[in-house]
Amino acid sequence: MDIVSKCEKNFLDWENKRNQRNKELYRRVICECLGMTGESVFIGHHISFGPDGQCQQEIPSADTLMFDHNFIKRLFGEKAADALVKLALVDVDKRDQLLADLLGAR
Repeated sequence: MDIVSKCEKNFLDWENKRNQRNKELYRRVICECLGMTGESVFIGHHISFGPDGQCQQEIPSADTLMFDHNFIKRLFGEKAADALVKLALVDVDKRDQLLADLLGAR
């Protein structure tokens, strides 16, 4: 049975392309929240980061990053809950742009 053809999209391929399309956004979030530089954040299938180019942490997906309460609270403070609700209410295809818009509106 070919499961991939029965899905609306190839999730593995789609997530890889999403991560590459939005890598600067994800780097910005990690760097702002953790006080790191962009050279310390690696975007592949997962989002990895650590000092001096050494991978010490890994976030499995963009949505895991976006819905992590610690990161969102650091980015939006008292408006974190509002940001989480807004992100949850849009389709995943629009979520990255919404996060970028929300960051720009702070």
